[in-house]
Amino acid sequence: MTRADGTRARSRLELMFERFVVLSLRFPEALPAFADSIPNELSTSPHFHLYKAIKEGYTNSTPIQLADLRHAVTSTGGEQSLDILLMKGDLEFSDFTEKEATAEVEMLMRQIREEWKKQRRKELQRAIENAEREKDEARLRVLLQEFQNI
Repeated sequence: MTRADGTRARSRLELMFERFVVLSLRFPEALPAFADSIPNELSTSPHFHLYKAIKEGYTNSTPIQLADLRHAVTSTGGEQSLDILLMKGDLEFSDFTEKEATAEVEMLMRQIREEWKKQRRKELQRAIENAEREKDEARLRVLLQEFQNI
């Protein structure tokens, strides 16, 4: 979907993932329990590279350094987006406690997983319809199996 100014409207999933990244930057201690919960399919998100850099820091048990994050996002042209996300975190979550942030991250993770499943089911349903129209039995079986596994 395109807005009147020509920019692409962001999906609900993209907005939730951005909020998750903002919370991760603002409350890094809330992330570890949920670090492996992000579907790899979100790798198309503009903030996925930043999420990976944050996650890598936790995996290696090293504190997050803004200089390292800046280096991680500079190569993708996202340095300004890091500053914007940091400001959003200060603005939106300034009155959150660590406990509230952890609860928010947990809720966001559930919503992200459900929204991703919903979107993936829609994609699969369209692919199933195409496979049925084309009478491609092998592809249809694979798609139906994936649909059932979601």
